[in-house]
Amino acid sequence: MVTRTLTAAALAILAFSACSQVLGLDDYQVVSDSETNNGNTSENCSLASLSPNEQVVRSCVLASSCSPFVQSVSISTCVTINRQAAFTGENCTITATSCDDVDSCRGNGMADSGQCDGQTGVRCQDNIGINCDGNPPYFVDCSVRGGTCEVLTDETGDPYPSCRVVDACDATDDLSHCEGNLLYGCTEGKGYGVDCSSFGTVCMEVDGEGSCYYPAPDCTEDVQGCSGNVARYCSSVGDLLAFDCGSVGLACTATESGDLYCVAPGCTPDDVNNCEEGCSGSTLNICYGGVSYPVDCTEYGFSRCATYTSDTLGSYAACTD
Repeated sequence: MVTRTLTAAALAILAFSACSQVLGLDDYQVVSDSETNNGNTSENCSLASLSPNEQVVRSCVLASSCSPFVQSVSISTCVTINRQAAFTGENCTITATSCDDVDSCRGNGMADSGQCDGQTGVRCQDNIGINCDGNPPYFVDCSVRGGTCEVLTDETGDPYPSCRVVDACDATDDLSHCEGNLLYGCTEGKGYGVDCSSFGTVCMEVDGEGSCYYPAPDCTEDVQGCSGNVARYCSSVGDLLAFDCGSVGLACTATESGDLYCVAPGCTPDDVNNCEEGCSGSTLNICYGGVSYPVDCTEYGFSRCATYTSDTLGSYAACTD
């Protein structure tokens, strides 16, 4: 079992849930290297009708596949709603052409050969936390994420790197809190976490739990709907979120119950719901507005495709080595 113990983002939108939160916790397991289901039910819902935005596909594949941590949205969702364009904190990954681009934007990534070849253990080096014992080995750049690198020990006695952002705290719960724009969890009287400002977000506590949130206009549910091919969605915390379906060749569609979807030409919300990410050899099949869209992982610098399960995403797929 491979375990990833952090997420880079915890956002789910449209028919999935309503939240503009960007940090959270999760785990996943590898399921298979060859599992796919395109699930199309509409006769005209096919790859031939799709005009894909290749730049968005590339950036979403890299944003998910380059990360050592569980993402809170699948590659399919990232592409279908053009998520990175919707939030200032994700904009720097839109033009990514390599894992190095993604890593420098997010301040974390897979440890490279210079960091872990022939080395084990956890250390801080130049304010970068490196965990060569991680599965996979990873790094956290505290200069990008905010704070000072320190090595902590989890409840099982295993060391891990973290960024200290608050010098003193007295919280005794397991919740995240805000001090100004610093998001932290209190461990042994110090706060470890992230400076939300580093990612264009603000720290807010909702029902006692802190997180980094993307700034957005206030709204009420009566503004929710399609404005042309832009899906306007009022989140559970009263933020107006806008996702440009048209920018990725899709159309905004509202169901009778008010759920919003970005759908490919000839497709319906049922096609979106029935489509599943999966793998066929080194090909990653993502769901692009309800259409099963093939991505050759080798063209993005990876050797294969793998399918995973996550508490947040259920079953999903990504490129890997």
